[in-house]
Amino acid sequence: MAIFTDPIREHADFGPGDAEWLHLLVGDWQMVADLAFADLALWFPHPEFGYIALAHVRPSTSHTVFHADFVGEGIRSDLRPIVDKAWSSRSIERSSETSWSSEMALRVEAVPMVRNGRTLAVVTSHMDLSSSRMPSRLELTYRQCAYDLLRMGTLGLWPDFASPTGSRRGAPAWVTA
Repeated sequence: MAIFTDPIREHADFGPGDAEWLHLLVGDWQMVADLAFADLALWFPHPEFGYIALAHVRPSTSHTVFHADFVGEGIRSDLRPIVDKAWSSRSIERSSETSWSSEMALRVEAVPMVRNGRTLAVVTSHMDLSSSRMPSRLELTYRQCAYDLLRMGTLGLWPDFASPTGSRRGAPAWVTA
């Protein structure tokens, strides 16, 4: 089974370009995970599991909160209510309280990825709060940039099909005189 594409292909409500849009999202989201200092997971509805993890990315700017790979697995019961709410409301949902794993405190946000007025998937952001230090101004700015990009996904403004893809994506253009 192709974990990313099979559930999408089986979903009847997907229109032209929807799967490609999610591929663009996953192609760009390492940057978002790094800016957010958080793990990101992409959830998609599944008849047996409620939601299935299509993709996961770990930040290079912070340690991961997930040490085992869970792509292709069903959603944990503690995450399902926030993902359900984000899916149906088409708005960013934050966990009402800090969740605790065996070794750390986590803040979880669920962000619906909306295209053409339809929720296609939900991204969850998992940030470790167990560090006792105060975040720097730069870190707070980076987190705001990540939030802004994810908010653009909720509005269907990011990722953008008009942006070039390939190895130069996001790199400045060189102008020769």
